[in-house]
Amino acid sequence: MKNYIDKINYLFEKLYYDEVDYKELNGLLFKISVENQLQIHNDLTEKAIIGLYNLKDRLNLNQYVIEHLEWSYFKNLISDENKINDALLKEIINEYKRTKFIAIESILIDLIKEDKITPLQLEEIKNNLQSNEISKQALIFESKNKANLGIKITAEETKKLLEVKAFEFLKYCLEKKAIEKDALELFLKPKTGETSRKIKNILFEIAQTQKNL
Repeated sequence: MKNYIDKINYLFEKLYYDEVDYKELNGLLFKISVENQLQIHNDLTEKAIIGLYNLKDRLNLNQYVIEHLEWSYFKNLISDENKINDALLKEIINEYKRTKFIAIESILIDLIKEDKITPLQLEEIKNNLQSNEISKQALIFESKNKANLGIKITAEETKKLLEVKAFEFLKYCLEKKAIEKDALELFLKPKTGETSRKIKNILFEIAQTQKNL
């Protein structure tokens, strides 16, 4: 397999992607099993990933292979940026809307988690993607921005964060004393056998301590 991947890398090293003979490229890919194709993005050069991404509609690739390839393509573009630019974000959103690839959604989720977007860009994501995880991370992002500005999280916001199980973030907010006092009543002692009992108990104990201050 390595021999074929080396040849693919060489094709894109010497030529721009639209100069590559895609029939020759298809021939090389055909010699690699689908199982191995799912991993080839790990051994491809950046130029080869860009080339394959741009030629994907001409190539005989399994949709899961394309999904892995697109994930790698966008991850490479994002990796060096502190904040993603609007054009790239729009490209990622449009590709998700076209393909509904879970791997592309995971990239958008990571952008929110890693604070690589602006509040306006978050609105763009929310307007185009509706999923439980996007909603959860968007809520955390907005609450984190408030907390970092010294604005305390309200009881209503705390209730929503509890509903989406943002327990680690709530622990962070409690430790920063960034939750309004009346919201501390929402942290209840978990029952025996309750899911996420350990972290819920930690939240309850921190809230109890702060209520008594």
